[in-house]
Amino acid sequence: MVVDSHQHFWDPRTAHYAWLTDERAAIRRPFTPDDLRPLLRAHGVDSTIVIEARSSLEETRELLALAEATDFLAGVVGWVDLTGPVAAQVAALQAAPGGRHLSGIRHQVRAEPDPGWLTRLDVLRGLAALGDAGLVYDLLVTGREMDAAHQAARRVPGLAFVVEHLGAPAVRAGVEPAWAAGMERLADLPNVSCKVSGLVVAGAEQLAPFVDHVVACFGADRLLFGTDWPVCLLGASYDEILARFDAVTAALPDAARAKVRGENARRIYRL
Repeated sequence: MVVDSHQHFWDPRTAHYAWLTDERAAIRRPFTPDDLRPLLRAHGVDSTIVIEARSSLEETRELLALAEATDFLAGVVGWVDLTGPVAAQVAALQAAPGGRHLSGIRHQVRAEPDPGWLTRLDVLRGLAALGDAGLVYDLLVTGREMDAAHQAARRVPGLAFVVEHLGAPAVRAGVEPAWAAGMERLADLPNVSCKVSGLVVAGAEQLAPFVDHVVACFGADRLLFGTDWPVCLLGASYDEILARFDAVTAALPDAARAKVRGENARRIYRL
């Protein structure tokens, strides 16, 4: 079972996506399950997890309904206001059409002015409520927010955290000690996993030291495969992303690759 644990859908004709600026004009168009399905079939990808793209309850409800109607959509990582009544928001989403597909929540932390946003008491209460609901929290963070992410994951041990995109290292600058140490600290916490995603930023040769580091830190049981389609189309096709992933994980034994390619996502997100 192969699971792409990180992909998106959107339609700029019907909703506003602030991050779809002129620099991203190439992907400022609708992307639907019909666009992704042939790519999954061509590469033997069985199912996916769709990730929120505009941080709204409305979009999360739309994605849940889409998952109910789409054969390959196994999970939805949506959005709730972590500073608000999280338990009530989650319950309402789970009661909505397709609510059984709600697997996790994400907030675009790197866009917050406060690098310590994740350590606010109201946010920590919200994260704890996600853990009580059996959901996962996706960490969209950079080096700026990594210390707060570590503190949050340590203070909410009952919640599974998943770091997206290898922790957003500056790949073209080479492995930096601060990123390497930050990922080591996160990996020391048993409730933190990491996605081998965001591979659009460089070729396999440049990515390899970063993937090798997270493999050493997290081990094969806490790594997940993700393409970040269609964001990846800004620099690489779905085929090219798959080729990069295969190249940077080629040294893993077959059993470990099977875990990273799908088994871990099914377990961690309870698909």
